[in-house]
Amino acid sequence: MNVRRTILPLTSLIAICTGSLLADGVKFDRAFAPQGGLVSRYEEPARQEICLNGSWRFQGTVDLSVPGDTAPQLGAWDKVRIKIPSPWNVNAFSMAGGLPGGDFRAYPSYPKEWEHVPAAWMQRSIKVPSEWDGKQIVLHFGAVAGKMIVYVNGQRVGAGFDIVLAQDFDVTRFVQPGQANQILVKVIGSKPFDQPGSYGRRGNLAGSDWGTFISGIWQDVYLLAEPKTFISEVYVQSKVDEDQLTVEATLINRDPAPAVIEIMGGAREWINQDGPSVSKAPEGKGKLAANASLDLPGQALTLAPGETRVVTMTTKVRGRLKSWTPEAPNLYGLILKLSSNGENVDTKYQRLAWGQLTAPGSQRLP
Repeated sequence: MNVRRTILPLTSLIAICTGSLLADGVKFDRAFAPQGGLVSRYEEPARQEICLNGSWRFQGTVDLSVPGDTAPQLGAWDKVRIKIPSPWNVNAFSMAGGLPGGDFRAYPSYPKEWEHVPAAWMQRSIKVPSEWDGKQIVLHFGAVAGKMIVYVNGQRVGAGFDIVLAQDFDVTRFVQPGQANQILVKVIGSKPFDQPGSYGRRGNLAGSDWGTFISGIWQDVYLLAEPKTFISEVYVQSKVDEDQLTVEATLINRDPAPAVIEIMGGAREWINQDGPSVSKAPEGKGKLAANASLDLPGQALTLAPGETRVVTMTTKVRGRLKSWTPEAPNLYGLILKLSSNGENVDTKYQRLAWGQLTAPGSQRLP
């Protein structure tokens, strides 16, 4: 049988698709792909968060020095506030061959002079809930471009120099629960640190035109409340060829007393509540099944004060997890729990898929 194929140009395909949408009257007036915070709803109430995104005070400076342990006296704040997260010089960014002065104006309210500021101070005040007293409190920066020095209530809590990686600061002893707390950050842009090197003009990797240009807090900022004894990191290995699921959990005890705890967990199936509807899919609604499809063997242990320990839990799957494929993207939520004397201490959530990638003719990737 002969099959006749007609190849349409891309513009025709776009017109057909657009026309179809208009003909169907599809209108999406809800939040498109809404994102949650750092704390999953399955981790509450053991963990809590406050998002610090939004309006911050701003003050540009030509002073490239690193301040001391106490916040210095500052001058007048700019009348315009910066919208965190965003680089203060974002409006001057231009891709190679772009228009002079930038390809766009992402924040039209930002003054022109911000585009040439080498360093800046930024400040925000936030009331910390009184129930956070006794918790471990962490200040989280998703990414800051440049050298950052952080103060809480006038006291220096730490510093870091990066562009794209997250940075966390333990601010427990600096924060006053139940009161307003001042967060003050100085960022020295990365440009003053340019130097000849094996990777180009800078000694550190920036990764892109964007990374070599921007300055400031350009990813989300959160204040987190965690238990004194908690699950820090979770690493999941889906060893399909061995029919084995391995989970490594990093446990930390920051309490001054030993922690006698038990860790247990299981994988629950993620249920898509959007169904096949194209108009609902951008909302990304889903929930975990009430019961676990696969339980992990629990372990009892004692952590000394200040101790960090990696615990490994391994179990055979035996068909209890559905495989992930592009045609059937089955997902699960791994929920790990720490308990002490029968009471929940911490809960950690991690998405996982039962799948394994290998290259043809090669050994399994670890």
